[in-house]
Amino acid sequence: MKILIANLICLLLVVKPSLQLLETQADVLFILDTSGSIGKANFTIMKNTAANIAGQFKISKKDTQVGVDVFSTGFRTEIKLKSLNLIQLLRYFIKRIPYGSGGTKTYLALDHARESSFTKKNGK
Repeated sequence: MKILIANLICLLLVVKPSLQLLETQADVLFILDTSGSIGKANFTIMKNTAANIAGQFKISKKDTQVGVDVFSTGFRTEIKLKSLNLIQLLRYFIKRIPYGSGGTKTYLALDHARESSFTKKNGK
């Protein structure tokens, strides 16, 4: 968990609010921890941070696509990379992801991202 928090802090230092959208071709996947050790308040902070970072990109099929996977004892895809191309909808659905609980099986989420989320079927 400390690694995830450290990565999030580093990401926050790199992505600063701007009046200009980042225009680049990328698949950005947020993997959010919904385990019991995170807590509902921290999960809300994670979702808001992911929504704010996603809002910095120009979202479209030709530019950046954003997806969200969540994990605790298991994993699931909440938003596929190619499913939402309107930033307002993307941010809305990120903020509505429900908090779960359970263990912290990070490796399942990383395997799922590699094997499913970043495939042509679900992304570019």
